[in-house]
Amino acid sequence: MVYSYKIYRFFLFLLVVCLLSLVLDGCGFRLRGSLGSAAALPAIYLEGMPGSAIMVELNETLHSIGTEVVGDRALAVYVLKIINEQQNRRILSVSSAGKVQEYELYYNVMFGVSDPQGNILLDDQKISLTRGFSFAETDVLAKGSEQESLIEGMRQEAVQGIIRRLQALSPRVAEPES
Repeated sequence: MVYSYKIYRFFLFLLVVCLLSLVLDGCGFRLRGSLGSAAALPAIYLEGMPGSAIMVELNETLHSIGTEVVGDRALAVYVLKIINEQQNRRILSVSSAGKVQEYELYYNVMFGVSDPQGNILLDDQKISLTRGFSFAETDVLAKGSEQESLIEGMRQEAVQGIIRRLQALSPRVAEPES
């Protein structure tokens, strides 16, 4: 009797988990930072500072979802222009001795999307991210590494935001008339 009750509870738990995962998948829920099974976008031309961290990250992420990044503007469906990328930090708190205890990191990316002829498909957009982190003078190297890691994470999150906006834009691109 005790075993059958435990088996019943196990199967009930399994059923609830399966139903919950179906409901979450059906409503489009994705874990933060996940592009899920992102569909490839039409060919994209990247315009901005070649070799900058955001351009490298965009190029890698677009290739990973199967999007062709073209070197000729005329071959692209979208022209993604990175207008500005900024990162900065400010003091968030200080100790009673006047030493910095916490910093707040800022990361901003400004971008726009047009077609190869220059028609604006998506007005200039800004993605702004902030993160706070504690600072200790005794761990300067470790905290510097932590700061770089946080900035890299914010850059990846910004790239994913850009790609999600491009994916939302895709249905608006007019298909060629037959």
